Amino acid sequence: MLDMWQRVTKPDILIFLDVSYAEARRRRPFIDGGPQRMADQQARLAHARTCCDFYLDSSGMTPEQVRAAVMAYLREADPDGDGGVLSDLAGPGYEGKAD
Repeated sequence: MLDMWQRVTKPDILIFLDVSYAEARRRRPFIDGGPQRMADQQARLAHARTCCDFYLDSSGMTPEQVRAAVMAYLREADPDGDGGVLSDLAGPGYEGKAD
């Protein structure tokens, strides 16, 4: 049986961004279903976490740090340097620059 992430799309690269409950509350204090909701989400995403190409616990990181870590992974995932993965993400007009 396919998990949600496999039913919705068939990704070339699966990046799993994680965050602690405390950090999630700090970032978005008005959005809360409690720790059980987050535990339920983690359970539903367990297969994606296991199968991901790149896992990042973003707790304590700024958005810029998360972006930098993901972009570094994507650059590494493009060994021939033609911008393959990055150009797909950038869309039309991409000229080989990810930043």
